Amino acid sequence: MDILVAIKDEDKEAIRDLYVNSFSDSVQFVDYYFKEKFISSRVMAIKEDTRITSMLHLNPFEVRFNGEKYHVSYIVAVATAIEYRKKGYMGRLMQAALNRLFESGEVFSLLMPIDSRIYERYGYGFIEDHLRFECDSATFMVKPTKYDYTVADDKDMSKLADIFEEFTKQFNLSTIRNSASFEMLYKELLTDNGKILIFKDGYVMSYYEDEILHIRELVSNTDNTFNEIISYIKEVTHLGKVVIMDHSRSPIKYITPNISQNIIKLQPFMMARIINVEAFMKANIKLFVNDIKIKVTDDFIVDNNHIFHIHNDTVSKNVDLEFDVEVDIKLLTQLAFGYMKATEIQSLKKKDFMNDILNNNFFNEYV
Repeated sequence: MDILVAIKDEDKEAIRDLYVNSFSDSVQFVDYYFKEKFISSRVMAIKEDTRITSMLHLNPFEVRFNGEKYHVSYIVAVATAIEYRKKGYMGRLMQAALNRLFESGEVFSLLMPIDSRIYERYGYGFIEDHLRFECDSATFMVKPTKYDYTVADDKDMSKLADIFEEFTKQFNLSTIRNSASFEMLYKELLTDNGKILIFKDGYVMSYYEDEILHIRELVSNTDNTFNEIISYIKEVTHLGKVVIMDHSRSPIKYITPNISQNIIKLQPFMMARIINVEAFMKANIKLFVNDIKIKVTDDFIVDNNHIFHIHNDTVSKNVDLEFDVEVDIKLLTQLAFGYMKATEIQSLKKKDFMNDILNNNFFNEYV
């Protein structure tokens, strides 16, 4: 059994076969992914004899967190062939991947799970929820507003990037997208016969499924543009129903009446894991109270297992055995990204070691 840290050309077809056999994506999406997103050097796999048995993909993204830019690996396409499951292959692969990210200097990592239980054992925890609206659009409580939009084409990517950059200023964590990023998203949306509609100060990414309008992303930078987009949705929805995925602070919840035909679900969406605790603390020292000693436990990255002393804007590894609070890597991640608060954790209620952090994250990427 060999762990491959980079895929050779001879293995690419086997990687694609494992992907197709593991996921229910359309042929169009798979073609898009392996043409546009697949990077052989960022695929890790286990090969037994001549067969690829397990894999994960470390897709690179640039994000902004608390005003600083980070290069992060977004873990996708995690799969093991059916006959090789429950043999510990994925555990070995995840262990190798986490240490690879640490050695390469990454500070934290992201993933969107199919089954969160798989990744919690490796220190990942949820840091972002999304709201899913399944609603009768006619019930949205907005005053009808005249709207004007254009259907985006490849000449509009820079404009979309500008709108998105303004929109994401409100979030602690967000993707950094440029025109090339939107060109990629545009191609991805086309695999669902979707489109991007550009309004004056916003846009929507949409597609139809079984004659029902689905909104994958709704971005508006002014109240008037928000009303225009909702007026558009009310006018074009078939059968009166629309499905909208949006961030947990979505203004849509304020215009949606609580009636039987409207279903609003809060769904855990994105997970994260701190990869390098010392580097994370140094870059985000304002998250922590001054003069605190934090013992961190991490079952997979040995160098994270220390007592970190935060004092007067410095972080040092404490040489003695005294500490004020102990947290595992998953809990530290969820606290640092604002998803949980220390006052909500029974064992930490009397430990004032982190400042109040607003859970305000928006990483809305699929692959």
